[in-house]
Amino acid sequence: MFTFPLHIEQYLAKSGLSSTEILILRHLVETEMLTLRQLAAKTGKSTGVLHQAAKHLLQKGIISRQSLNAAPHYLLRSLDSICVWVREDVHRKETMLLRRQQDLSSFLSSFTQQKTWPEMTHFEGQEGIIGAYTQLLTLKTKELMSFLPITTREEEHPLHDFHRQFLHERRSRGIFLCVLANDTSLGRRYKSRDPFEYRLTTLIPEKRLTISFERIIAGDTIACFDLAEQRACLLRYPQLAQAERALFLSLAGFCEATASVPSLSSATLGQRVSTFVRNSICPPAHHPTPQPSAEVM
Repeated sequence: MFTFPLHIEQYLAKSGLSSTEILILRHLVETEMLTLRQLAAKTGKSTGVLHQAAKHLLQKGIISRQSLNAAPHYLLRSLDSICVWVREDVHRKETMLLRRQQDLSSFLSSFTQQKTWPEMTHFEGQEGIIGAYTQLLTLKTKELMSFLPITTREEEHPLHDFHRQFLHERRSRGIFLCVLANDTSLGRRYKSRDPFEYRLTTLIPEKRLTISFERIIAGDTIACFDLAEQRACLLRYPQLAQAERALFLSLAGFCEATASVPSLSSATLGQRVSTFVRNSICPPAHHPTPQPSAEVM
C-alpha cells in the first residue's frame, strides 16, 4: 500500500486532515477509484466512519464522487488538489492569526490608554527637549500651566528661535499658556510681553515659591525640563498632575481673569485674558463725552 513519508503525513495532520481522511488518500493515490465497501475492505474501517471522512474530503475539494454501475465511487481529483487545499488552509490560518494579533494590539492599546499608573518618557539633548515641547502640543488639552524659572532675557534664551515657532503653533491650536514665575526684574520684563505671546503670567515672590526648573502641566501629564543637564521627561500621572494643578491655581489665584468665564472655549478665553492683560498694562485713553453747547440767544 502507498504511504506518505512521515513528515508529509504529520504536515497533513497539522493542516486539519484526520487519520481516516489520510488513510483514504493513501488508497486513492494508489488506486484510480474505490467504493466505500472497497475502502472498508482495504482499511478495516466501517463504512459509516469512511462515509463521514469521505464527505469531509469532498467538502475540501480534494476528492470527487462518480456513479459507476449505480454505485458511488470516490477518486482523487488530482495530486495538486491536495496542495491547493493545504495552501488555502494556510491562508485561512494566517488570516485568523492576523485578526487575533490585531485584536490583541487593540486590547493592549486600549488598556495602555486606560491605565492610571505613572508612565514616563525621557528625552536627551537639545533635539530631545524640542521633541518634548512638540509632544505637549499633541496632548488633548487647550491650556498649559508652566512653573517657569526666568534666568535670561527671552531673546538670549538658547531655544529662542524654537520658542517663536512653539508660540505660533500653540496659538494656531488654541492652546493658552498660564505661567508662574518669580517676581524679579527679568520676570517683570517677561510678563510685559504677555499681550503679544498668548499667555498670562503671574509673578510670585521667591520666598513663597522657588522655581528651580521648568515644569509644565498639560492635561494628566507633567513635563519637566532641565536645560542645564539637557534633559527632559514627560510623566503621565493623573493624580500628580491634579495636585500640581491645584497648587498652580492656588498660587495664581485661579489666574483671576479666567475665573469669571469658565464656560468660554480656551481660544476665546485666551483672547479675553490677552485683552485684559493688555488693558491693564496700557489702559485705554479716556475721552470725555462732548457736552451739548449752550444755545446762543
